[in-house]
Amino acid sequence: MKRNLISMVAVFALAGLLSVAWADEKKETTLRGQLQCGKCSLKEKGGCANVLVVKEGDAEVRYTLTKNEVSKPYNAKTCGGDKIKVSVTGTVAETDGKKMLTATKITEG
Repeated sequence: MKRNLISMVAVFALAGLLSVAWADEKKETTLRGQLQCGKCSLKEKGGCANVLVVKEGDAEVRYTLTKNEVSKPYNAKTCGGDKIKVSVTGTVAETDGKKMLTATKITEG
């Protein structure tokens, strides 16, 4: 009886750990919009940063791209006020009320 109880507790503990691990996986998504400089074009406080502006219904949603090797080449392209139509594939997370997009692929057009 005691052995069965220990086995059941172990199974439930393992199932709980696996469900937490699966919940932490971030789903990759593709968003289309205009890539702009947060400081130069959008007048956001702080330094220059790549921001993807996406139309969702009547609203504009802003996704700040995390700095990585995929987004880095676009810093010079958007800084100064240029707007580039792009599709960005990556994962979205919210940090301090701000939507952050970690890009794995950026396609112009």
